[in-house]
Amino acid sequence: MPRRHRPAEASRFEPPPGFVQSRRRNMGSHFSAVWHPGTGAQWWAARVSFDQFKALDQKHFDDGLRLSALQVDSDGNHSAVWRTGMGAQHWQTGMTRRELKVLDNQLFASSQRLVRVDTINGIDSNDGWYAVWRPGTGAQCWRTGLTAEEFEQQDAEFFVGGLRLCHMRHDARGSGKFLGLWRPGTGAQHWLAQNPVDLAQFARMNAQHEVAGERLVALPHHGLNAIWRSGSGPAPFVFATDLASFKAADAELFNRGFRLAHFSTGAAA
Repeated sequence: MPRRHRPAEASRFEPPPGFVQSRRRNMGSHFSAVWHPGTGAQWWAARVSFDQFKALDQKHFDDGLRLSALQVDSDGNHSAVWRTGMGAQHWQTGMTRRELKVLDNQLFASSQRLVRVDTINGIDSNDGWYAVWRPGTGAQCWRTGLTAEEFEQQDAEFFVGGLRLCHMRHDARGSGKFLGLWRPGTGAQHWLAQNPVDLAQFARMNAQHEVAGERLVALPHHGLNAIWRSGSGPAPFVFATDLASFKAADAELFNRGFRLAHFSTGAAA
């Protein structure tokens, strides 16, 4: 059965001072993240159980924070980021693909839009789907089970239609297929997948995009996949680092006025 949680809207209020929290369940986990300039409170939790995640989400919702990132792993652990926000929020896990489509249509009609959609299984799977919705307007499209050629063609069509890629997953170790989520946007966009690069090469590519006025917005943990979009300001990142290094980087960057823009965790090789 799908696991569903939709708390009532909280009253608008001034949030408490921001701070960062981590919950560690797996000593072999590694972390990838991107930070952008930001303000307000931020909490994150890594690899907690469903019940722990649900309790944390309710607490943070009541305190005026909203989910900005969610990852559910095949072992049932949940990782998430909460940022200062307001308004409705809806998330659900454990769905079939059909259940996801039905619920997404219902929520789209009530002016909520996907901010994250993924599955704990392979991209071609019919079950294990989870998603997060937040208030929004405009078009929204998501596709899964696409070959590299199909994904590239679909992305090009959406780009011309005024949509930009905001979430991507490449099943590099399985089917080799792609999942993507597109939302309205403007400006340039580049994404990287499949091409084998090491971290030094990736850092050079990232620097070139920064010079061109694009900044890193997503760095999924399934290999060095990435999305760049038009934008200004620095976007520091870490890839496949350990918990201690991630916590240190996040604490330093938080104090310098950065907030997590993308966050993922995976089992260390």
